[in-house]
Amino acid sequence: MDSFGLYLMFFMLATRVMPSPNEGVDYPLGMLSCRIFQGETYRDLSCVIRKKVLMYPDSDTLYSASALGEAKEYITQCFRHDEFQPASHLGLASFIRIMNTISYYDPDEYLYQIECEFEQENELMIPVSAVLTVKDFLKLCYDFYLVDLVNGHDAFVALASIQAGMNAGADNEVCSRFVAKTKELPAVEMKLVYDPEKTTFNPIYRVTSFEAYMGLEYMRMLDQNVKFRRCQNPACGKFFVAQRTTAKYCDFPSPQNEQKTCKELYPQIVSREKMTRDILLKSIRGAQSRLYNVRRRHPEQYEEINKFLDEIEAQRESMSEKVVTGELTVTDFNRWLESLKIKKARNK
Repeated sequence: MDSFGLYLMFFMLATRVMPSPNEGVDYPLGMLSCRIFQGETYRDLSCVIRKKVLMYPDSDTLYSASALGEAKEYITQCFRHDEFQPASHLGLASFIRIMNTISYYDPDEYLYQIECEFEQENELMIPVSAVLTVKDFLKLCYDFYLVDLVNGHDAFVALASIQAGMNAGADNEVCSRFVAKTKELPAVEMKLVYDPEKTTFNPIYRVTSFEAYMGLEYMRMLDQNVKFRRCQNPACGKFFVAQRTTAKYCDFPSPQNEQKTCKELYPQIVSREKMTRDILLKSIRGAQSRLYNVRRRHPEQYEEINKFLDEIEAQRESMSEKVVTGELTVTDFNRWLESLKIKKARNK
């Protein structure tokens, strides 16, 4: 396919990314949005692209329709740095669509067309009136590209937060605005492709907007009852998709060990932590039992022993947490418990 865009087909619980009409890579429904709008991919789509726009080499070339060909080629190269091709294809399509639109209207006329989105020119990286060179033009395009990216990201976060049961009032407002926009789904084209094996026609969607992509896949998720969940690995916290309401951990690389996913690793961490806490609890109960026996045998030491018992109760959680996080060893923990005793006076 020679047109810029992210080409998608939907099959039950899968989103198929189509590099060509007869080929495709399948992702679990909703997983693409989790990949695009979280972590390094989202950072690259915003921060890295901004840097590359500011580094445009032909900074003195005056803005004109004839100079846009080289600018488009430069932008195309900018999006090839990301190994996650679906995000790169969508980002490039969004940027090129904006370049084509602004160049068609001319910068001043385009701003007039969408003045409801930008009431103040100082919100832009560069004022429209200052667009003199191709580099200035790319800066202006980046402004509107970033609007599309951030709107898609904000919609993703709001929808995922609501489904994960952790939404705030702001999420509901974002969601309401987003749902209203999805009635039209701009920047989405659809055509039918014949499948000779099944003798059916399948729709292929060409998407050129982050926000439109989010709306398209989210509607499909609703149809298939696929929901966003939040990873319960405290070091991760990313959103992921699952049909099971009991799903707790994501399939992304775990921050604790990138060779394993949170779903693979964190249950092991929880199991080890539980085992460690059981060992520490056994040590605490042993120390308490020792002190109770000393208090019973030596009533005259009642107040001093009670101070040790109170210290155990006051410090047990924080000291246990230090062992679990690796700040202390179990041996260090036991030494602390053993130190809570009345020291015998030395004979002079």
